[in-house]
Amino acid sequence: MAQHTASGWEFTDDRDHLVRAARRPSRLVAYVPTGAALHDHGIRPVGI
Repeated sequence: MAQHTASGWEFTDDRDHLVRAARRPSRLVAYVPTGAALHDHGIRPVGI
């Protein structure tokens, strides 16, 4: 689940790995099924 914190943005994936960044990502790459679902909601991945 992604969270916006006072120190930036963080995300814990399904393998329980925490990723932190200074700000929320503005571009994303997705696997085909996920990319298709995002596309249906108006979110355009930069790579599939």
